Amino acid sequence: MQLTLAQIQKQIEETDFLVAYGHGCTYWGHNGLLQPLYEKLDAMLPASGACEHPRSKNKHLDRMRRAANCMYDLYNNGLCNRVAEFNRVFNISSSYYKLRNYDYNVMLYVNAEKVMNEFIALAAKEQGLIE
Repeated sequence: MQLTLAQIQKQIEETDFLVAYGHGCTYWGHNGLLQPLYEKLDAMLPASGACEHPRSKNKHLDRMRRAANCMYDLYNNGLCNRVAEFNRVFNISSSYYKLRNYDYNVMLYVNAEKVMNEFIALAAKEQGLIE
């Protein structure tokens, strides 16, 4: 039986992402909540640039692609390169979580992981990986 979007959204809602983050359950660590779905979706992405039809039939897949690029910048560069895009894509004000220099409060990472799961679920539904 194939998972449904509602089942995955319930799983996301019931997950304590602070605890999960503490146990290393992150996409940066290749151990995200929906890692198998993410890997299938990642294989569908172009080597560079936007997805084909990013505003219609692949809009959720392309948003997941942009979010993955922002997550990379968050974990690897402290949002030095994509802070404005991160704030826009995730609808999170990263400056609220700013500590000093390029350090952020752990809750920025926790909230970004939660939102990333929502993007993955919607892209998986769009691409026919779930019902």
